[in-house]
Amino acid sequence: FNPSFILELSATPKGNSNILINVRGVELKKEQMIKLPINVSGSCESNWKQTLNHSHKKLQDLSKLAGKLQEDEGRYIRPIMVIKAETKKKGDSYDHVEDIKKYLIDNLGVSEAEIRIKLSEKDEIKDEDLLDNLCPVKYIITKDALKEGWDCSFAYILSILSNTKSNVALTQFIGRVLRQPEARATK
Repeated sequence: FNPSFILELSATPKGNSNILINVRGVELKKEQMIKLPINVSGSCESNWKQTLNHSHKKLQDLSKLAGKLQEDEGRYIRPIMVIKAETKKKGDSYDHVEDIKKYLIDNLGVSEAEIRIKLSEKDEIKDEDLLDNLCPVKYIITKDALKEGWDCSFAYILSILSNTKSNVALTQFIGRVLRQPEARATK
């Protein structure tokens, strides 16, 4: 191949990228493309279960607001939580993904039908239409499989239960929950 140029479209350009245009989040918000503001809640707790409890409560609150929106305006939104699990260490038998799923079911009363796992080796959302009114999914557990190239405008909560230090990885995960449903602002 002998390309004349290479065009890269990225929210996380590398340091050596020749950036031709930079679109700020405020501009995307004005065009009703993304959800802003981003509300970040951190915890000094090192217990991932506490973070998951807080995220679950927030999802319940947003689900009530979504029900009211549908009642008032006839607009359907089903808030989904994306949960980033700790990566399994080589030779370790502990599986954080399964532990999270078990905790959601046993401790938070979540139905197994509402949970999907999205890993490179296990993709339970591959053929699922997450925007369909009959789709029950409210929780997606992943490690790194949703870092790039996946969008679901019903994703409203990102619960990071892993020790992620990479700014690029964090930016990519946050990007998974920014897109506005139907590119229309939602009160």
